[in-house]
Amino acid sequence: MWSKLDRAMVNNDWVQVGFNNLANFLPSRCLFDRSSCIVSLFGLDKSKKNTLRFFNMWINHESFHEVVQNCRELEVRGTKQLTLCKKLQSLKVRLKKLNKKHFAHISKRADMATLALKETQVELHDDHLNVELQSNVARTRKKALGLCEGEMSFYFQKVKREHFKNSDKCTKFFHSMVKRNAKKNFIATVCEEMGGGGFVLSKEHGLALIWEISRQEIKYTLFSIGDDKSLSPDRYSSCFFEKSWGIIGREFYASGQRIL
Repeated sequence: MWSKLDRAMVNNDWVQVGFNNLANFLPSRCLFDRSSCIVSLFGLDKSKKNTLRFFNMWINHESFHEVVQNCRELEVRGTKQLTLCKKLQSLKVRLKKLNKKHFAHISKRADMATLALKETQVELHDDHLNVELQSNVARTRKKALGLCEGEMSFYFQKVKREHFKNSDKCTKFFHSMVKRNAKKNFIATVCEEMGGGGFVLSKEHGLALIWEISRQEIKYTLFSIGDDKSLSPDRYSSCFFEKSWGIIGREFYASGQRIL
């Protein structure tokens, strides 16, 4: 007789708070009669609607900056933080339309554009002096290249998201990465150039720590973040703010000036 004896003990308060608890029992394999269990407290709640996830491939579209500019010109009353937040929320709706119109089923679009480029190149090969075909090949190549690069960027971000989502599963790989990062970031001692065992800040350095943060420092810090870093809580990546800085940079700085 076969019976499942494995159990996962949880706290009743978790259910009352509203955590989406999930117990995943792994295969027991051949040498054990027990199976490992992974309890997830913050799993994906399928009842919630999917929010916008910004994809960097949108930035290279010819109408992207126009869409951002139109949202920036919206009339919104309130504080600087509220104004920027409302405009970014409005931008999400327009970016969804942009994605649906030009990037939906990106792989299929890229394949079709690549096939169209191949066909036009064959036509040009048979009639290489045709000026109209030459222009058509240039346009088709530009479209195919943009879609193929967009497809690569899309799957790169998707794979990275899945990696961060599933990597923290108490696996041997995860713990080895934690140990490696801990050793990499560990600072045993701080020595002076002359061999001393400590370092004292000068008066100038001390004042530099309490200076008012300038716009250039904010811009430099934001632009130094990698384009493929994790998304912020509002679902916009650092790449979005970097490429749209000429449009929303002033409002971005004004919204954070009071906080700084």
